[in-house]
Amino acid sequence: MDRRWTLLGIALSSFAVLFLASSAVGGAPGPLRKNTSSQIEALAMNGSRVAYDLSARFTSPRRRCNTVYVWNTATQATTAMSGKGTCNADVTSTGAGVRELKVAGLRVAWIVNQGGNSESDDYL
Repeated sequence: MDRRWTLLGIALSSFAVLFLASSAVGGAPGPLRKNTSSQIEALAMNGSRVAYDLSARFTSPRRRCNTVYVWNTATQATTAMSGKGTCNADVTSTGAGVRELKVAGLRVAWIVNQGGNSESDDYL
């Protein structure tokens, strides 16, 4: 009878060690965090790709351009996607800046809205 309890104890201990080891290796990942140098004005996600627009409006003088980035949460790589058309997104008096941002697979698209007192323009 003592031998059965000993074998049962060994089996349960082995199971517990295997269970704890497998949960430590293949457990749920912790939350991901992305630090940015400015306020995020637009955000979109598809799968492991997160697109975001960093504002030039509320930052230090050394940051003068809006920039759209794509962050791949699987690889942790970040790529700047925008160019000079997006740079001036926040400089007009009544424009909305980067107001639409979408991710579809490997493609990223956004609309920049710029305007003044009597006109408004959207750029894709």
